Amino acid sequence: MHEEIDIRYLNRTVREWASHVSGDYFSRLCLFGSLHNKDGRGFEPHSDIDILAVFNHQLNSPEKRVDACDALRVQVQDLEGAVSRQPFQRDQRPILSILCVTPSEIHLGIHKTHTEGFWSERKSFANLRTGQDEVFSANLDLVSTEDFHIFRDIVSSCQLLRNRYLAVTHEGKREVGDTDIECVFPKEIARAAARLASLRLGTDDMDVWEGSLFLLRSFDRYLAPDASAIMSQLRDASVERAFRKRATISAYDQLLLSEHLFQLCFERLSEDISGLDQLTYTQDKASDLLFDRAMAGSKSAETTKWIIDISRNFLTDRGENND
Repeated sequence: MHEEIDIRYLNRTVREWASHVSGDYFSRLCLFGSLHNKDGRGFEPHSDIDILAVFNHQLNSPEKRVDACDALRVQVQDLEGAVSRQPFQRDQRPILSILCVTPSEIHLGIHKTHTEGFWSERKSFANLRTGQDEVFSANLDLVSTEDFHIFRDIVSSCQLLRNRYLAVTHEGKREVGDTDIECVFPKEIARAAARLASLRLGTDDMDVWEGSLFLLRSFDRYLAPDASAIMSQLRDASVERAFRKRATISAYDQLLLSEHLFQLCFERLSEDISGLDQLTYTQDKASDLLFDRAMAGSKSAETTKWIIDISRNFLTDRGENND
């Protein structure tokens, strides 16, 4: 017979932990799933502890959301250490599963597993700060565009990467670390970017290289003198990888790229859906024109040349092209 898990200890520990998480980053922290449902009677030694973290409305840029996740990541490891004192049967897998979302994702009913009705009045969430139960519901009337499934898939992938980024064992083993890649961007991100790019051109045969070009062109907005230093550095690193074939991308940059793609997705989505009360951004029209010109009729080989040309010109401007 296995030693029983102390449900009251887990609830007390999670609530105490939540009191130390900054409200500047997360407006809500809620417990849900088997530890919350039916007072935890269905919680088992192999169960996850599911926590919802809702970004503050002010975190309306990629770097702000990534900074919030980065700070939370450290605190998640602390909580993981505290709850791992209980007799879990996890095979060295993280106990905590953090679902990190913006309010707009809730409003649009988007969940990383594509679960229909996840954000419904039937699901209860316990606010870890107030102790009150909360109910979230999606406004599915907003979802009227025929291309919404593409947006849903892209945003779900961004949501999933946040979840994986925040997954860490009490010993510090992280699910997402620095990664070797063979192209400009991780294939999952480039593939998602290609789907978003296809909406602009009305075609569905974009490949990962064309998705990479779309992302590279989208970085033009960070050329302005007052642009975010973090995003400018991400652009520089991405362009240099395209030309010099750098093979490693940090976990931080992977999440930053994903959040940049999330930003692009909501810019495009806001054109089709009225009623989004968050993340409606001004698009860079000059960058749009460059993208349209570059992508019109492009094929993989031509796209690769565009990427190299972009990189060559960029490095020439910086005096670093040593052909």
